[in-house]
Amino acid sequence: MAERLQCVSPVDDSVFVERPLADEHEIAAALDRAAAAGPIWRALPVADRQAILSSAADFVASERDEIALEL
Repeated sequence: MAERLQCVSPVDDSVFVERPLADEHEIAAALDRAAAAGPIWRALPVADRQAILSSAADFVASERDEIALEL
């Protein structure tokens, strides 16, 4: 498996961005954290979850130009 991901521009074949790839241990740890967070998330009142997601949406909107470059 490659250790880095390179995104190549179709315009001039230059490397537009390069990012490290997670290894299987990092992926397993992330999945474990996500599984552990599930019951905590489910236990939160709906209003609290809504507030967290609204805040996340506001952040994404405020960073949309940077996010667009990454996508």
